[in-house]
Amino acid sequence: MKNLFQISLAVFIITFLVCTFWANLIQGTDTSWTGSLAYLPHGCKVIFFCFFGYRALPGLLLAEAICHYMEFHNNSLAFFYLASFTSLTSVVVAAEILRWSKVSMNSNINFYTKPSLVNYKFILLVIVLSALLSSIFTNVTLAAFNDVAINVPVIVRFFIGDIIGALLFLFAVILIFRMLLIQKYFEIIK
Repeated sequence: MKNLFQISLAVFIITFLVCTFWANLIQGTDTSWTGSLAYLPHGCKVIFFCFFGYRALPGLLLAEAICHYMEFHNNSLAFFYLASFTSLTSVVVAAEILRWSKVSMNSNINFYTKPSLVNYKFILLVIVLSALLSSIFTNVTLAAFNDVAINVPVIVRFFIGDIIGALLFLFAVILIFRMLLIQKYFEIIK
């Protein structure tokens, strides 16, 4: 696979930084569940998988494992790693379902694809479908390993939080690239 190491390394670094930023934001909150209201790492999973495909998975898996270890500081919580894997798998399944069903006409996007409404439509559909799958299967995984009942409000909170987090990450990426393009434009004029 072409550029696997470079893509995985870049995806790992950015996802790790986003996870660290997100974890620091929720560190001082009074309740333990507020971080799921805007889960920024879900945006990394969606954007990187949509643009780089399976080449992004090693970086995403490694970043998720290290971030969860740093966040929870406990190796005995192995089900968090399984829930994280379930969340990442939901992005892959959602993207493949949308490609297979041809809901979006141009689902073969990559880093060099010019942004258009069709590309954003595919990304937004992956965000919503993967958030739905992730919220259900992650909650089922956590409930099965904790011997607790599946909680519908938690599923809804995970669903909304994954969507909000992914949209915030997408907006931040668009904003950063726009600023870089504007800066490059002004350097050309000088």
